[in-house]
Amino acid sequence: MTPVIDIHCHAAPAPGIAALVQGVVRPEDDPASFFSSPDSLERNRTLGREQYGLALTSLDERLARMDRSRVQIQAVSPSPQQFYWAEAELGARLSRLQNEHVAGLVAQRPARLTGLGSVPLQDPRRAVAELEYLLGELGLRGVQISTYVAGRELGDAGLEPFWEAAEALGAVVFMHPLGFSHGERMREFYLNNAIAHPLESALALASLIFNGVFRRHPALKLVVAHGGGYLPFHPSRLDHAWEVRPECRVHIDRRPSEYLKQIYVDTVVYTPESVAQLVSLVGADHVLLGTDYPFDMGEADPVGLVHFTPRLTGRQREAICGGNAARLLGLGAG
Repeated sequence: MTPVIDIHCHAAPAPGIAALVQGVVRPEDDPASFFSSPDSLERNRTLGREQYGLALTSLDERLARMDRSRVQIQAVSPSPQQFYWAEAELGARLSRLQNEHVAGLVAQRPARLTGLGSVPLQDPRRAVAELEYLLGELGLRGVQISTYVAGRELGDAGLEPFWEAAEALGAVVFMHPLGFSHGERMREFYLNNAIAHPLESALALASLIFNGVFRRHPALKLVVAHGGGYLPFHPSRLDHAWEVRPECRVHIDRRPSEYLKQIYVDTVVYTPESVAQLVSLVGADHVLLGTDYPFDMGEADPVGLVHFTPRLTGRQREAICGGNAARLLGLGAG
């Protein structure tokens, strides 16, 4: 049987990160906190003390929670905070710390953990160099990126060297939002996560589609957190825009929904019906199990969620629970 693999799970920031960003990072550089209400910030502090801290730092606690959720392998990502606001040299140092930290975790339990790193996308040349290093020297399987880069959309022409390298090297690219860049209207009721995260992913995917990134790089292994955000649940409006608006056809020659079939998505969508919707759009071979470990917006019973998804065959359930991730990550199974 293929092992159950969690594509969406996090580790604490690397030791030394806090000291390097002290006095440099501005509050607005962290939109997830900057646009949060006092109630949400206090709740996050409480969860950090009582639940997240140990889960993010203790390997024994991580393994115990994996066992309870029936996950056999985690593809561990750094904390989703990226450092694209930093100048290039500092950004490269921060990425290297994150990558060596994740590689160190994997080395402690290589049968249970594999890793995704980080690159300084604000400097595409350095990002490509770090991608080559973390794949070749550290043995990580890919990278986690955010949904925009210091004001630049992911489809920006300046980021093309990164997409070229990621495709050529076969790296998994896991896209994970963190807050919303213009979250003034999302401070209350935790909307800066509940609405902002899937909206951020929708905007990023639209940029990648309409700028032709997927057309130019059909073998790109892009995994999008939280089921791909809002876009996979309402692609027809983009298709209609492509049909009636010439500016939407400058870089692409197919409907946007056709390019969406190239992405991979996780199962952090909470209901079997939502998982079924993802399968209907991207196919069962492009859906991967995820938990968002250890956060409260995650999925505690990911295997059960897949089990109760309607209209799946046994082979499709096995593929979603682990086979697809094993193939994508090059783990020799699936």
